[in-house]
Amino acid sequence: PEGANPAIKVAPLADRLLIFISTLEHEVLPTYQPRYALTTWLFNRRDTALESLTEDLRQRKVAGKLNIKALLAALEDDSGSEEDAQPAEKNSAKDGGGAGTSDAAGS
Repeated sequence: PEGANPAIKVAPLADRLLIFISTLEHEVLPTYQPRYALTTWLFNRRDTALESLTEDLRQRKVAGKLNIKALLAALEDDSGSEEDAQPAEKNSAKDGGGAGTSDAAGS
């Protein structure tokens, strides 16, 4: 694609370790010698919570139970200062609530 970085070819030398972010577009070519690969995933709480919230909203939409007006109103009410948000986060941790479980997205 135009403006994309040019491809980088990495020679398969013995004892070479190549580390990169898996979302980087890449291609692994066939080999005729034994080789090893190690894959690991790192998660952070914010991204995991956002994925969970997104999936919950998707399922509610599919089921016809997503109330967009109520969700937007709840987001507008919650858009206070950073100081206001911190106590709410502490309370939601106690009762298992939070943005992902708010009933505002329901009907």
